[in-house]
Amino acid sequence: MKILVMCFAFYSIFTSASEQFEVITIEKVEEFIDSGKYPPGLLVVFDLDNTVFAMDQNFGSDQWFDWQRSLLGTDNKDLLAKDFEDLLELQNIIFSLSHMHLVEEETFLLIEKLQSKNIPVVALTSRSPAMRNNTERELTRLNVDFSRNLIATDFRVIFKRLTTFQNGIYMTSGQNKGEMLKFLIQQSSRKFKTIVFIDDHKKHTDNVFRSFKDSGTDIFTFRYGYEDLNVDRFIHSNKYKARKYGSELLSLINSLR
Repeated sequence: MKILVMCFAFYSIFTSASEQFEVITIEKVEEFIDSGKYPPGLLVVFDLDNTVFAMDQNFGSDQWFDWQRSLLGTDNKDLLAKDFEDLLELQNIIFSLSHMHLVEEETFLLIEKLQSKNIPVVALTSRSPAMRNNTERELTRLNVDFSRNLIATDFRVIFKRLTTFQNGIYMTSGQNKGEMLKFLIQQSSRKFKTIVFIDDHKKHTDNVFRSFKDSGTDIFTFRYGYEDLNVDRFIHSNKYKARKYGSELLSLINSLR
């Protein structure tokens, strides 16, 4: 994998057909896009969690969800959900009680700049459609708007799980982002020559790259690591607060049933 360094002035979006990169800040993505002078047929796609925004606390965060998901099917006492669907429902409850913050202010500014140049910008998230209201509430609170310059009309489609596209936000219920992005583009009347995809998870950038690298579309993926230190701290912590909050939330939920 190519690591982005301070040589962006010499790298144009036209110099290579499809590449994968790893970056720490969104500034490097912006420099790369700027180097191409906004070519016709450019589509920019952002993941949401730990890419555009992040939870104000670890409980309910992307890293918390991955930890809980890794415990599914075990008898680990820290597991809060019976199955994957139950875990999604629990995370949605946490979302309804919590706020997000921008990972980087520069990401919001980049989205606005691209939109002002009529470049379509899409959010592609693993969140389920049941989380749409909470997701759009937080994006609105943070002044992030993906509904400008839409590439497709709203749709609702079931693959293995339900997906929905609305207001420029594609909610895919944890399914393969490469396949999901291909389907979204098929619903568009536009032709995209170049796609830039930004996500904090390597599995997603890999899936998107594999889906497009032989398609005739130039695909540039960016594994974005601004939140890596926070994620790593949580993974290697004793998770005391996550356990405490989880126990308290389950007690509350059970008392209301």
